[in-house]
Amino acid sequence: MALLRITAMVAMAAGSIPVWWSSDLQLASLTAIDRKLDQRVEPFTPADGEGVTLIKETGGQTETKKAFTCREFLALYDARFSPADNYQNSREGGFKARCIPLRVLQKAQPSRDSYVRNLHWTDGALAELPVLFLPVEAETAAEAAARASKTWKENEPAAKVTKADGNTFQVDVPDIWECSLDVVARGDFNGDGIEDLLVQGYRQAVGGTYKEFPLFILTRGKGETRLRLLERF
Repeated sequence: MALLRITAMVAMAAGSIPVWWSSDLQLASLTAIDRKLDQRVEPFTPADGEGVTLIKETGGQTETKKAFTCREFLALYDARFSPADNYQNSREGGFKARCIPLRVLQKAQPSRDSYVRNLHWTDGALAELPVLFLPVEAETAAEAAARASKTWKENEPAAKVTKADGNTFQVDVPDIWECSLDVVARGDFNGDGIEDLLVQGYRQAVGGTYKEFPLFILTRGKGETRLRLLERF
């Protein structure tokens, strides 16, 4: 079964395909992004006002910083600050889910053509998606190159789709991982005129505490069947 149900395997007619984003982002318009960057982020409900605490190790010294807004968080993210423990990792995941889309949408343009328009996840997605979630353990350059050439199904044959509904896609790797993907925005994110997808990922270890909340920019061009990974956050 194909990854996505499509009305026609061709791009939409050349023109202006508008930028789209999920209502979950609570963003009124693209012009509201700058103001949104300075609003306090509350990753947990109910709101607790804690922000997120991130650290950076430099020369044997630990620097600790707190962020309460997306502008503050993105500055620390760019400076390679990271969460110190699982609790702050979960809080950082909430900040990433709210702040990374704002950064991507700041540069978004209407698309000229689309090969991902009118697409919906189906049970065959694993055979056409690239490997999105990185190994937990360090890998060699050769192992990374081999992984990059595989589909998700080739890399994790045991993976099974548990939900494929609209913009939401859930996958289990039995006794190892529970994963999900949600499309949160569409637009031309890299300036090539082709529509791309911004996807929120989630992966949790079965029976463990490890969680991660990466985001991915995916696309595909004319004649391509597999989605390609453009960027990982």
